[in-house]
Amino acid sequence: TEIYLMHGNRDFLLGERFCAESGCQLLPDPSLIDLAGIPTLLMHCDTLCTDDLDYQAFRRQVRDPGLIRDFLSLSIPQRLAKVTEYRAMSGEATSLKAEDIMDVNQQTVEAYLRKFAARRLIHGHTHRPAAHRLQLGERQVTRIDLGNWYSAGRALVVDAAGWRWLEVDCPG
Repeated sequence: TEIYLMHGNRDFLLGERFCAESGCQLLPDPSLIDLAGIPTLLMHCDTLCTDDLDYQAFRRQVRDPGLIRDFLSLSIPQRLAKVTEYRAMSGEATSLKAEDIMDVNQQTVEAYLRKFAARRLIHGHTHRPAAHRLQLGERQVTRIDLGNWYSAGRALVVDAAGWRWLEVDCPG
């Protein structure tokens, strides 16, 4: 079974060594693929949340090559302490934000779909599982927002018959 991985919020430091040892293949964000005959754009999606200016600034900061180099030079206990600190700050900041700015910006979604000529967008990040149908000129497109896996999850199954949700139990 081939396994593909795209960086998310907390795993963006995974790289070539992880892929070599796990057998995963890292996909760039965004990636345009042919999925069951439909041009499909795969994205983590945080770059679509353009109304959340604080998050976008934080994202640029933590993905800075110098900061990454400095972080990776820390011991494992020091890294864990930093991650715990960042998670606490993120949770606090998120609790103070308006819901609408933490979702995708519709104009940014449409711009990406046009740029890549995609008929479907599959993404995570916002954890609001749903399918949204959009009209882009003459084309109808679908944006599928994947859920989280905190207590129960959904897998998206796509084949020649279309797409569907598969409910998955997440024990513990």
